[in-house]
Amino acid sequence: MSARTSIVDVEFCSRGEPLAGEVPVVNLSRLLDAVAKPEGTLVYEIAPVRFVGKPAAQVSVQGRLWHTCQRCLGDFETEVSAQRILVFSPPPADLEEEGEATDFVGADARFEAQALVEEEALLSLPMVPWHPLGQCQADGAAGLQVSGSGSILGRQATEEH
Repeated sequence: MSARTSIVDVEFCSRGEPLAGEVPVVNLSRLLDAVAKPEGTLVYEIAPVRFVGKPAAQVSVQGRLWHTCQRCLGDFETEVSAQRILVFSPPPADLEEEGEATDFVGADARFEAQALVEEEALLSLPMVPWHPLGQCQADGAAGLQVSGSGSILGRQATEEH
């Protein structure tokens, strides 16, 4: 069964069978607008779980995506590894904190699996992508000295003539 036609809802959670597969980035139209290259594949698993005694689905997405560095405008590839739990229930009144990776969506919510995969990938994107320090062409142009661990040590001394 493909991710495009698979529905994730309370019934999915009660069946107890996980849904796993791969989706080419080129098939994810919203994600295409946010990446530099339409290359790669996202690997996903959507597994039925229980959260605070309620039916839930754990969505896991892994893959690699291309970004455009906002410092040097060069393209670079990053790893995507995202997880979220969708709980098919309103949040309980006594829940202290649900956490960033947990969403209460209501018992009647229905999601297309491919849309969940795309949403997780979008949520994992950096707001302002840039190369890791020390790997960006702009580091040298700005005269930055970068340590082996990638932290900025300061500006290089320049000769003035």
